[in-house]
Amino acid sequence: MRNAIQFLAYSQLLTACAACLLYVGIASHQDDVSGTIGLFTFSSTWFVYLFHRLYKSWKNQLYYPPMRFWIARRFHKLFLLLVLLGVSCLITCWWLTPSIEQLIYLTCAMLISVFYIVPIVGYSLRTIPFLKSGLLALVWASQLTIFPRLNDGFQSIVWLECMTWFMLFYAISIPYDIRDNREDDVQMKTLPQWIGLNVAAVIATLLVLGFSLISAKFNLNNRENTILFCIMAVLIVLILYARKPRSPYFYLIFDGILLVLGATIFRY
Repeated sequence: MRNAIQFLAYSQLLTACAACLLYVGIASHQDDVSGTIGLFTFSSTWFVYLFHRLYKSWKNQLYYPPMRFWIARRFHKLFLLLVLLGVSCLITCWWLTPSIEQLIYLTCAMLISVFYIVPIVGYSLRTIPFLKSGLLALVWASQLTIFPRLNDGFQSIVWLECMTWFMLFYAISIPYDIRDNREDDVQMKTLPQWIGLNVAAVIATLLVLGFSLISAKFNLNNRENTILFCIMAVLIVLILYARKPRSPYFYLIFDGILLVLGATIFRY
């Protein structure tokens, strides 16, 4: 059991599952759900996050000793998994036959994901002031809302949906910034560095409340709204509890929240 939990926490498999279920849940409301798009979302998300972990391990930038030792002992096996995920991304992308616009989007998203951590002329995207968490939140939000509709033209509702999901993902990223506060360079100017840990947690709470209210306004399913508010209430408690760095296992709960949210959207 311990090995399974370590694998979930250190390889970020649960993050990929959460992204997959969220995308499939939203796509199911647009009659655009398929196993292929779910597999592509799962493979591409896991590929990116596992790449980040392996790159940090290679550069000795993992600051949590148990995670650093766990990945170091399994580096070659995890690298093989990374290659298999990359092949899966290519095959599923070919099956999806994306449009030119979608291919351009995917290329940009992949470049952002790679250079988010790999430096260009000495700087990675995550080290640019105020960009670390906002960039990740924007990629997640646009993947859920803009990417599926690139072939249909943009409407104002799409941008509102993107902004709404951005609020949620940015709120969830703040506890991770709090966790990394001591290790992050002060020049990165993450929200906790800029305004303090407690105020950052309050802003994250307000963003979750904003996401909940906007989502409920455009959703007429009372049962889903009730479940949504319960999920968000749990998320707020977790965010406030994360005002101090916690164990890596604790942050699995945030992925679990996204899993439950995706399942709720798919169910209703």
